Amino acid sequence: MEILWSAHFQDACEAFGREQALMVILFNPEMFRAVIERITVFYLKANELFYESTKGMLDAVLIGNDFSGSF
Repeated sequence: MEILWSAHFQDACEAFGREQALMVILFNPEMFRAVIERITVFYLKANELFYESTKGMLDAVLIGNDFSGSF
C-alpha cells in the first residue's frame, strides 16, 4: 500500500517553528499565505507524480489535513 501525506499546515509550522508560525499568522498573514502557497504547489506536483505512478493500483485515497479557520 502506498501512502502520500500532504501536511501543509504542519510543514508551514516546521518552516518557522510552531510558536513563530502562529505569530506570523497573526501579524503577517500574507507571508504565511505565501508559504502555504509554495507548499501547496510542491504537494500538487508530488501528488501528480504519485497518482501517475500508482495508476490502476489504488483502491481509495484519503485526503485530510489539520488546517482550520481563516487567517
